[in-house]
Amino acid sequence: MENIYMEGTIITAKVAPMDELVIVRYYKRIYYCKLVSDPGQKLLAYFERELINPLKQILS
Repeated sequence: MENIYMEGTIITAKVAPMDELVIVRYYKRIYYCKLVSDPGQKLLAYFERELINPLKQILS
């Protein structure tokens, strides 16, 4: 398994750390996410390196 975040995980992106995202799909090393606050908006695509690990966020 090459992805470290499962579908349904709540996460944030480095470019907008205040916006919570939910991972909807993982395909070819790209995470497709929706904003938790606005699920009707189109999917946002992120590479793993662009996301903030939720475990590191809790520990800091």
